[in-house]
Amino acid sequence: ADPATLKIGRLDEASGLWVVLPTELDDSAKVAVAYTRHFSRFQLLAVTPATDVEQARVFPNPLKFHQGHTEMTYKNLTANAIIKIYTYAGELVRDMNADASGLARCDGRNRYGEKV
Repeated sequence: ADPATLKIGRLDEASGLWVVLPTELDDSAKVAVAYTRHFSRFQLLAVTPATDVEQARVFPNPLKFHQGHTEMTYKNLTANAIIKIYTYAGELVRDMNADASGLARCDGRNRYGEKV
């Protein structure tokens, strides 16, 4: 597998699905590191990017800080996809890129670091 697509995943027992965690790779040491607050079963996954954005998913949507949400995840994107978030008035809130596996995460802050 392409090392850029390797991610650590944890098994969500309730849904039976693997949840991909933000993963840092150290190619020279051949180490993958991810942090989570869950005690679970973990696995190294090769997450391949989508070829189009028809199956793109965003969750949790809406992001609710008061319910403990800390980030919004964008998945099933094409590799290195560009994401731009705008207000209803057309003002740019934030732009970001998906990684090589088609995943992106947003901490719910605008480009100035303020919660939105």
